Amino acid sequence: MKLACRTWGSAEKPVLLMLHGFMGSGADWDPVAESLCDDFYCLAPDLPGHGATDMTGISQDNAFDETAAAIVNLLAEMDITEAVLLGYSMGGRMGWYTALKYPEWFTGLILESASPGLKTPDERAARLEIDLERAEALRNGNFEAFLEQWYNQPLFRSMARRGEQLASLKKSRLTKSPNSLADALDYFSVARQPGLWDQSRALLIPVLMIVGEFDEKYRGIAGEIAATCLRRANVRIIPQAGHNTHWEAKENFIQAVESFFETELNSTRRPL
Repeated sequence: MKLACRTWGSAEKPVLLMLHGFMGSGADWDPVAESLCDDFYCLAPDLPGHGATDMTGISQDNAFDETAAAIVNLLAEMDITEAVLLGYSMGGRMGWYTALKYPEWFTGLILESASPGLKTPDERAARLEIDLERAEALRNGNFEAFLEQWYNQPLFRSMARRGEQLASLKKSRLTKSPNSLADALDYFSVARQPGLWDQSRALLIPVLMIVGEFDEKYRGIAGEIAATCLRRANVRIIPQAGHNTHWEAKENFIQAVESFFETELNSTRRPL
């Protein structure tokens, strides 16, 4: 499997590898990357089932392993030996898993509204049932109605304050393949994700957890994981934003990323 990828900036700069969320693509990072590319070499692959990367080569049982390997292979093919990994939501979960599986490739981890997974078999079974129903609705239902329901979830309701931009986002989502998105929703469900709570104690690199002020669920997750599982964790709460902080509050999000590099990563030096 090869991941389609967008790039911004010069390969001589520190590398920032950015993973998008569900229904997105690498292009979702355009506004952020355009602001950061003077100082960083920004890479944004399309994850399987999204953008120009299809689901070929992905198996349901090993989707996380296979995608993590594809991410590292992308870096190797570009002669990149280390990067800071930034992931949003589904991309944050995928990034978290990749950083744990291939720690030698990453000098830092930025998790935007991301979860280390569900804790119990009952939670996973309940969530898988929900995600399989959503996948079925994508395959056989009305895509536009699905989008309305998706963005009406409490996680995303604060996006409605930017009605014109949200309408444009929904319109762009309608160009995606519902069948590919259904497969991605199934294969990369948080219910299928290996739990990362205990494994995260092994992370030695600095971690920044970005969450929105209005995203009560992920504020709680970030606080718990930072207090119990991560050795070098920072939590940044973005004011006046919900789950998708880089879309709702781009400037504050960018400032959080730049501050993390300046204070925790010292630009290019690998932490000891």
